[in-house]
Amino acid sequence: MLAVLGSMKGENSREERRSKEEKRSREERRLIEENRLIEERRLIEERRLIEERRLIEERRLIEENRLIEENRLMEEKYFMESLLSVEKAKCKEFERLIPGFIARKLDFPTLSGFYEHWEACDECKEELSIQYLVREGMQRLEEGSAFDLQSELDQRLEEARRKINSHSAFLYLGMTMEIMVSCLLVWVFVWILL
Repeated sequence: MLAVLGSMKGENSREERRSKEEKRSREERRLIEENRLIEERRLIEERRLIEERRLIEERRLIEENRLIEENRLMEEKYFMESLLSVEKAKCKEFERLIPGFIARKLDFPTLSGFYEHWEACDECKEELSIQYLVREGMQRLEEGSAFDLQSELDQRLEEARRKINSHSAFLYLGMTMEIMVSCLLVWVFVWILL
């Protein structure tokens, strides 16, 4: 009986060990599964945070680009406004110089700027024509002489262009001669020193 009891006891202890091993194995699998789930959640959370950071950075870049574009547009608008104000100032100066042009009293630099603006600005071309026609036309009517004012204005403008070109040619010739004389003086100075 002792042998039977001993064998039963041995079987019970084997069963207990097997049961304990199964429990331990189940517990290990449960812990492994739990760790896997925890790691999976951590990875999911990490991906979510990475995506969130990416979206935040993307929004920041979009906002930065919007601000840069807005700033560029404001600068462009300011530049255009300043150009318009400069052009308006040039037009006012042009209108102020019209009587001097009609009377042929403009000096070279003023005449050059006047003619340059006249070529570029349609409104000032029209203003010059109007003022020329009014001033010269009234004078001619009082004198009772025949006239073709538009062709006379065109001749006056052509005369101004020729005057500017010849004066510019003399200026360039003068600068060229100054450079040549300077080079000659340097050459003479070097020749004397050697």
